[in-house]
Amino acid sequence: RWAPTLTHRFLKLLDDRGQLLHCYTQNIDGLEAQAGIRHVTFCHGSFTTATCQGCSARRLGQEAIETNDAIVAGRVPECTTCGGVVKPDVILFNEPMPAGVRDGLSDHAETADLLLVIGTSLKVAPCKLVPMLVRLSGVAPRVLINAEPAGESDDFCGFAQGQCDDIVAGIMGFLRWQPDPTRRPSAIFVYGSLRPDDDAGLPWTHAFQDGMLARRSRVRHARLYEDTYACVVLGPGAFRGDFAEADAAFADPSVGPDDVVIGYALSCDIILETADAEVAFMRKLAEADRIECFPGLYQRSEVDVELSDGGPFLRAYIYHRLSCSRSKPVPQGDWLL
Repeated sequence: RWAPTLTHRFLKLLDDRGQLLHCYTQNIDGLEAQAGIRHVTFCHGSFTTATCQGCSARRLGQEAIETNDAIVAGRVPECTTCGGVVKPDVILFNEPMPAGVRDGLSDHAETADLLLVIGTSLKVAPCKLVPMLVRLSGVAPRVLINAEPAGESDDFCGFAQGQCDDIVAGIMGFLRWQPDPTRRPSAIFVYGSLRPDDDAGLPWTHAFQDGMLARRSRVRHARLYEDTYACVVLGPGAFRGDFAEADAAFADPSVGPDDVVIGYALSCDIILETADAEVAFMRKLAEADRIECFPGLYQRSEVDVELSDGGPFLRAYIYHRLSCSRSKPVPQGDWLL
């Protein structure tokens, strides 16, 4: 249960601007759909749906989640209609690609103005053939954004090496793209070792503050725990923003509005000019993702932050866990008390 990253949001922005011809993904986690990307094909299927192998009944939403949970628990998912085996709609070895994948790739390769290949080993067909198809179809530039080289020597005419979110942040900064500020978080809410007043001596604490404005604040519908480092669990009322409905799957129903976590909202928008602030903020977000081990150890969601000085609510990102039931709760909600 991961959440969309900055790169997914970049693709969503391309889609919203009418500049995304199509996105083909080999990922099966469904994050492209969760991010709201409309023009997308899951070449290897995804875990977001499942199908009964007996009566062909489809399982969507919560039913698909229950199917996946049963598999993780070592159980065989059974159809509630016929009792047959329910299988997630992912492509297994020797199974055919979903209908239309190869024809779609061929058609879009002929009409593309630009090919971006992002975060892949590029070793699995049919997606590994896309750079060649685009190269043979015309003069569209072909750019690889990846941590390491991939594909054949003549597949690409450009290579941006690095973490995908870092490269994407640079691209958006160069283009001076600014998402709607009413929809996109402008701050990162920190409550543990990223707080500017944390004196534990961790190497990233003060380096992360460089170029950011810190305002003391709090988040409701949130509960703080101590587990080596600070960790937070969110209640159903905490989630906001484009992904609130999807993020609600990460909620702990026992956490309510009286549960509060104290920390700081870190932002760049007051220190820098607007366009530069957007670039700086996205770079900080990518840095925070690495520090907080997202996706993996922590989830990242959007919440409303109350400023202690009485200013307007801020939309902010927060890193949180699905559960901290084995950890020690911090009653005051303040890591440094």
